[in-house]
Amino acid sequence: MKKKHLAKPILGFKAFPLLSLLISFALSLSVLACDDSENIVTEAGEQAGEQAGEQAGEQAGEQAGEQAGEQAGEQAGEQAGEQASLYEEGLSPITVQGCDASQLGQSAILIPEGTLTQIHPDAAWDGEAFWMTWNIPNEEGKFETWAGRFDCQFNFLVEPFAVEQIPGMNDVDPSIAISGDHVLIAWARDNSFMGDSEYNLTTQIATFNRVSGQPEVASHPLQVKTIEAMNPEQAKATVVEGELDVGNRWMVNVKAHPEGGFVLSGSWGDPAVNSFRTYLVHLNEQAEPVGSAWLAEPTGRDQGQAVLSVSPRGHIDILWQGNDANGQRGAFIRSWRKDLPVLALDFVGRDWISAHVMRAPYLSYEEGLNQPVLSQSVDRPWVVGGNNAGQLTLIDDMGAESGISGGRQPYVGVTFAPKVITGYQRIQGSEHKVWRRPITAERSIDLPEELTITPDAAPYPLSLTHFKGGSLYLWAEGQNPNFLIRASLVAEP
Repeated sequence: MKKKHLAKPILGFKAFPLLSLLISFALSLSVLACDDSENIVTEAGEQAGEQAGEQAGEQAGEQAGEQAGEQAGEQAGEQAGEQASLYEEGLSPITVQGCDASQLGQSAILIPEGTLTQIHPDAAWDGEAFWMTWNIPNEEGKFETWAGRFDCQFNFLVEPFAVEQIPGMNDVDPSIAISGDHVLIAWARDNSFMGDSEYNLTTQIATFNRVSGQPEVASHPLQVKTIEAMNPEQAKATVVEGELDVGNRWMVNVKAHPEGGFVLSGSWGDPAVNSFRTYLVHLNEQAEPVGSAWLAEPTGRDQGQAVLSVSPRGHIDILWQGNDANGQRGAFIRSWRKDLPVLALDFVGRDWISAHVMRAPYLSYEEGLNQPVLSQSVDRPWVVGGNNAGQLTLIDDMGAESGISGGRQPYVGVTFAPKVITGYQRIQGSEHKVWRRPITAERSIDLPEELTITPDAAPYPLSLTHFKGGSLYLWAEGQNPNFLIRASLVAEP
């Protein structure tokens, strides 16, 4: 409308053609200027709208992001709190000592000038040196239990001595543990050669001073009442006056307990069921039973040699092979800690000829000792088993299995050490080699490393004790019956 009105000439084009043309040109510029201003206003509005929209979007996005971040943080915090609440609080850090790094790698015959047929060695690290025990025969052809204390270069700190010498007695399979300044040695005694007892097998115990080796508690048979208990605390609190077990006791193991004293396990020939049964008992530092012994699994039968492990956090793990209540053969594990319900792991139908149990073997020794501990249940341990076909099976604390084949050479005496699986592998006849296979960061079994100098390791149980940075290996070496004990200080992988 405005454009049509302004286009009409005020004066006729005929009378003033130039002036009319100039006026029309000026008015045209005026109209164009009006159109441009409208465009500028429109663009300014659009820009303002865009900026306002962007600011509003950014604010909304920031608010949404903050809310999402807060929610994610709250969820993560709740999850972390829930996870933390699963574990026991206030555990003091555990530190350990060890031999100097330059001393690792040593391997020597422990007592080269000693009596031949040195067998059944066992050892414990006391924080400064090693206590070791073993069997040697006497003039009667019976075995005696001996012990001594050695430094990290295998020098005598306490000269080897006979724990006890009684004519006619056959003392075998000693086990050793240290609590404070007290050394406990336990072994099986066979008095069947005397023919004056209904039951010929007893478990003998004695204690000695850690530093001097002086006797503290003289050798005597373990006498205890064995009960069915839900956990060790119940067994410790149960005293049955005037009643003690009868029957044979052997296959003994002892370990120190972090709260003081010891845990002892063994196999008891219970005449009431005419079967050997695996049992455990707490002993104080004077080798006295605390309360009663308890059965590892009351319904099982024919329970053989057990593997006992006690962690510095108080886990008690025991593994044995035998029959379950239905007569099925297998390997069985029971784990306790304080008054928590027992953790039971049954591996029925496995063809393992040896097996072992340990906590966090994929870590260094000190790292393994400082793992978190569940507060409401017992943590699951690791398990390894080997069979006659040369196969190894590794089961971790999540229940995941992995395995390898050893090329038809049977794995004997399979056991854990920090960051490795180790044991014997049969070469031929009585010849064996000592090997180890590192456990990788992915929790699988790595390539083998041989530790023996010659393939003369006898298939007696391999003994290990661990310290910071390594382990002491003990085994009997030589041709039967001329066995000598070899000691090797082996660094962690």
